[in-house]
Amino acid sequence: MPGLNRKHAEQIRKKLRGIVKRARRSKHHEVEVYVGDVYVMSFGIRKGRGDDVGHGHISGQLRLTTGEAIRLAECPLSREGWIRLMEERGHITRSPN
Repeated sequence: MPGLNRKHAEQIRKKLRGIVKRARRSKHHEVEVYVGDVYVMSFGIRKGRGDDVGHGHISGQLRLTTGEAIRLAECPLSREGWIRLMEERGHITRSPN
């Protein structure tokens, strides 16, 4: 299975509605992910040129396998599906409304 690249990283950022924090002195832009108003995690998108720049680090930062991260990027796994998966694994909790 091919690894994650910049295109996948951008697709994941959009799907998770990540907020990009631009960093001048870093090799990555930090993307913060929120559920409601609660920060849940972040991941980095490399600044290098080209869509083929490797982004294998994202799966670990999102607490996913590489296959799950690719499914998240390519649509079989939705944002809500990712949130449920993170809740099942104990990485995030939502307070009862």
